[in-house]
Amino acid sequence: MADFAILPPRIDDSLPPLGASALTPEAEITGWQLTGLDLTGADLSRITFEGCVLERCRLTACQLDGAEFRDCLLRGCELSRARFSRSYFSRCVIQGCKGMGTSFSSSKLVNTLLQDCILELANLDGASLEKLAFRGCSLNDVWFTECKLKQLALEDCTLTHPNFFRTPLAGVDFTRCRLSGLVCTENGTELKGAIVTTEQAVDLARLLGLVVRP
Repeated sequence: MADFAILPPRIDDSLPPLGASALTPEAEITGWQLTGLDLTGADLSRITFEGCVLERCRLTACQLDGAEFRDCLLRGCELSRARFSRSYFSRCVIQGCKGMGTSFSSSKLVNTLLQDCILELANLDGASLEKLAFRGCSLNDVWFTECKLKQLALEDCTLTHPNFFRTPLAGVDFTRCRLSGLVCTENGTELKGAIVTTEQAVDLARLLGLVVRP
């Protein structure tokens, strides 16, 4: 379990429904329920969602650069190839979503939980991750390069070939995850202070060119 608390989003028990026509760039959407909307390819740059629930929405290839999500729940949404570059998430839950090739580059995610999500080939280059928890997620081939980490939890996740190039991993606990093929600099300075199992340590040693003998 994470050694820090993720605060739940503050969302009213009963929210009125909102249609897709209200969603435009720079719109401010507060206290609405969005269910089953098809927003494929939509330009929603710099939109703000606060106290909202997005459920079973299709955001494939949606442009959400500079968007803000505050106290929101995203559940069962399709996020593949969506662009959340330079976006901001605070006190959010992202649950059961699929994000193949989704970009969160240069974004800030604070006090946010991602649970049971598929985020393979996602891009978090240059992101700031603070009090962020991944639980039960598939994070294969995800790019975490040059990220700023402050209290990151990884629980029951699969990480095959994750790229942590120039991202310090001190204090990050991988012991409850399936980890293999981690990418870092040649000297492995990113790994200093990371917490791993014996099996994971052997795999990492081999990646760094060590010959491990039983």
